[in-house]
Amino acid sequence: MKFGKSLIELTIPEWKSYNLDYNDLKSQIRLVSESQVSLASLNRKFLSNFEVINMFVKTKHADISRKLEHYDNSFDALLENDDGANVKLIKMDMLVSSLIDLSITLKKLSKFILIQKIAVKKIFKKLSKKHPDPYVSSKIIFNLKLVLNRDRQSFVNISLVDLTLRLTNMINLIKFEMNKLRHKDQELEQDPMFSEGDGKLTNLKFDFNVLLKKNFSLTFILPDDSSNFNEVLLNMNIYLSFQRLSEKESTNSIIFLQNDENLSSQPSYVLSELGETYSLIISHIGGLRKFSYCYLPNNIIDSMFKYLHNSNNEECEEELKEYFRTHTVNSLTKLTIDSLLNKNLKPKVKVYTKTLRYYIDKYSSVQPDNSGLLSEPLQDDYLLNLRYDICTTNAVGQINTTDFNVDDPDLDKFPFNLLELNSNDSNLLRFEKTLLTEIKDDNQLVNKFSIGHLGKLPDPIQKLIKNNNSINLFRNFNLYQYTLSSYYNVVPQDINNHFSKLLNMNLFKSFENIENFNNDLSFDSYILKDNTDKMLKNQLSLNDLEHQAKLSKQKQSKASKASSQYSSRPNLKKNSSLQSMSSSFNLSVFTNDKSRPNEFDDLIEDEDNDSLRIFWNEEPEARFKRSNSNSNLSNFVLNLIHLKSRMNRVGETTSLRGSNDYINDYQSVSVNSNSNQSVDYYTTLNHYYYEHDKILSFFYLTLSFSSIFIASVEFGLTFSILKLQQTNQFQVNDNMWFFGILSIGIIISFICSMLAFNLIFKRFSAPSCLHYGVIVISFALILLCIILCALLFFL
Repeated sequence: MKFGKSLIELTIPEWKSYNLDYNDLKSQIRLVSESQVSLASLNRKFLSNFEVINMFVKTKHADISRKLEHYDNSFDALLENDDGANVKLIKMDMLVSSLIDLSITLKKLSKFILIQKIAVKKIFKKLSKKHPDPYVSSKIIFNLKLVLNRDRQSFVNISLVDLTLRLTNMINLIKFEMNKLRHKDQELEQDPMFSEGDGKLTNLKFDFNVLLKKNFSLTFILPDDSSNFNEVLLNMNIYLSFQRLSEKESTNSIIFLQNDENLSSQPSYVLSELGETYSLIISHIGGLRKFSYCYLPNNIIDSMFKYLHNSNNEECEEELKEYFRTHTVNSLTKLTIDSLLNKNLKPKVKVYTKTLRYYIDKYSSVQPDNSGLLSEPLQDDYLLNLRYDICTTNAVGQINTTDFNVDDPDLDKFPFNLLELNSNDSNLLRFEKTLLTEIKDDNQLVNKFSIGHLGKLPDPIQKLIKNNNSINLFRNFNLYQYTLSSYYNVVPQDINNHFSKLLNMNLFKSFENIENFNNDLSFDSYILKDNTDKMLKNQLSLNDLEHQAKLSKQKQSKASKASSQYSSRPNLKKNSSLQSMSSSFNLSVFTNDKSRPNEFDDLIEDEDNDSLRIFWNEEPEARFKRSNSNSNLSNFVLNLIHLKSRMNRVGETTSLRGSNDYINDYQSVSVNSNSNQSVDYYTTLNHYYYEHDKILSFFYLTLSFSSIFIASVEFGLTFSILKLQQTNQFQVNDNMWFFGILSIGIIISFICSMLAFNLIFKRFSAPSCLHYGVIVISFALILLCIILCALLFFL
């Protein structure tokens, strides 16, 4: 498909009028190439399009920033006021919901910017290809790029990452305050695996677990584009709810050590973090242990690097001896240092990277399912590193020190970002074995994998892979192998890691896939819908709790007024049972009317009070039976529904949308189990209606098709006999038994058709026209058979 047509499908529907006018520019380029339009006119067209896009992006950016500021002020005011816990929870929940809606707008803006960048790249390529003079076309393109790059707020330069981090930090802070309100008397627990411990080495401990404790890994490769990176951040921080190790990113360096004779073998590492005084050394020693490790001060590691390059350096040797003599050194540290020295390892490559760390706790999936049972925990934790702003170097002044010189202009920029997933979950290994990564001749990255094995991974990982154009799987990616091919001309073990393959990859090609783009938009719509539903249910729970508290206060005030009114003991008064029942009747938020001063007295006088109470106390299953006029049919269908539920091992029904029951998300908030009674009631009742119609559809369609089949056979036989009778090859008087068989077939077909006709009107919802058509066809065929039989008998 031509990109001009694809652009219409790839655009954000409500913002399509702000797109680059690709088709108009393409037609202008064609006219310029035919010398029908001047270059100045084409240049003005480009600048006009850029101005429209820039103005729209700047306006949206300012609007999102202003809303964030407003929500931030609202949150500060909410913390300072004296409202009750439930009121604060309701307002905070609404604030989170508004922020999630805002994040969807931010995500759409990221998509919009990325699509415009692709469109500009495509139209420049078209201009370069179509214009007869390459020099003139390249000059025009250069000047247009210069206009875009000079404006730091243009759509090619603007970054949404700051807005994303502000938004995610605000959501996390609000959720933290909500947890404090819900657990006033409980101390919030912290994951012991990632506790601060000795404080400064938390990130290095995380990296230690990634490299040494996790055996299976999966790598995603991302375009180094701010809009794309922003979308990944939104997905991971908000929609997929990965747990962040730290709110701030860290700047890290990885120094690879290897000897000159065997560069392709497994390297050793030195991992450092900006602002830390210690670094982690991981040495590849082979054997069963495979790796040894230790933590050492950065100055000692720098001295060791000097000693590795020159073993005759007495100053460095003396400094190392003094450190190990004055400090307690365990066996692992000795083994690590001895391995580096004996193997004559030296620093070869250094990688700078900014890193965000996430994890999925293996017990985070343990939630009550629809049957009320706890789901199985994951086999192991999942640890994720999101690496961006990656630079590499083999400069001697850089690789032989743990110092950070990230502003060095000689650093080589790696053109992609990386997302590394690590775990000991065997399901990850099985999925990785089915993954096939191929870089095609057109430099497009293509992946094939087993959907069945993907389904066994944690739900956030599945969504990350299936509903995100921003990331691409890459099997066996190895950054060290890539640097060897770049700096030492060593052919990597996996040819896909060769720099010539990687540097020419076009990852933006995946964004032109309309199906993937639509899936991504559908995922955004699902997030908005799920967010709205959760907010409504949470507010339903909290409002009901608040309402009952008000009713309790009203009762107490009435009791205190009554006790103060009578100085002596009042006469006994007989209360009706209806009044007693109504006074204890649990009102939902839908009956809360503040304009009614005495709700209980009004309830007593309500004629429909008994029927209303019966309605809410009645089980959905009983109401389903009562709503179906044919009790035998309803009992039969209900038994089939129960059988299906048992076969699916589902203890409780789910909603018609087929999504998971999201009411459980707020069970920790509501202390009243009846708060979501009406929602659960109608969800269950709708399920019965849906299953009832589904089973009826199966039966009446089966009967209709059976009737059509029998009638078709009879029609064919009757038509054939009629032809034979015309040539006197078939005598009716001698074959009366045949008419008996035909009559039985027509009767059976007619009964099937009538039963189907009767069942279709037992549905709760209107059937499709196709269902009516099948039944009409069966009646038409039966009628034709009767006409042919009459002709056969009387002729």
